[in-house]
Amino acid sequence: MSSENGSLCATHPERAATGVCERCGVFGCGECLTLLGELRLCAACRAREAVGLPSLAGRARLAMPFVWATAGLGLVVSLLSFGVPAEGSEDPGAVPQVVALGCSGILYLGVFITGVVLFCRWFHLLVRHAKAGGAPLDTTPAAAVGSFFIPFVNLVRPYAIAKQISTTSTAASAVGQWQALWIGANIVTNVGARLEGKTGSSAGELIGLFGSLLFLGAAWACQRVVAELTKTTELTPESSGPSASAPAPSVP
Repeated sequence: MSSENGSLCATHPERAATGVCERCGVFGCGECLTLLGELRLCAACRAREAVGLPSLAGRARLAMPFVWATAGLGLVVSLLSFGVPAEGSEDPGAVPQVVALGCSGILYLGVFITGVVLFCRWFHLLVRHAKAGGAPLDTTPAAAVGSFFIPFVNLVRPYAIAKQISTTSTAASAVGQWQALWIGANIVTNVGARLEGKTGSSAGELIGLFGSLLFLGAAWACQRVVAELTKTTELTPESSGPSASAPAPSVP
């Protein structure tokens, strides 16, 4: 971009300005002005945006226990489903197991829904922090969360967004593991459910159990992703831009 009428950057006076902050109007160079959504903002304005954002780490601490609890309860349900008599069968000795399975299933559903809500709140805020930090994302926070609920899109899009936000190889690797384990767990679990429904044999139950173990692995990978992206993305006024730590220009 060409110099803005020969003006100089307010933070780096040795550089020609390439534009103005679209919120406060200060002149800035290409390093100082970055896009936040549709606006090109200076570091100070991005810092003000950061002050208004909730804690990403706080939302992560709320979400992850429910992610782990969902995976753990899924394993409990799989274990309790072994040897459950077919519907209509009269076996008094199986009543406690059936009751425990039913209660576990209800608890699983409640924890799962809570976990989805809390994780989506974290992911929404993650995208807000990333965009406030100048990450060139081609999505909005709402659209990023919505991608989890669109069939087939949810196998690719959320992970692509997470990889866009990743600034380290460790985070990018964790995102790949999370995606692979989540997809694998869903495929294995569905195969097990179909076999169990058609044949009624223990083969389907064993495959479903393996799927539950994969979901535990997916929860572990999700923990890595949340920890890495929270650490590297959470925006504070001190980390809001490349020139946030530069001295303020003197005013005559």
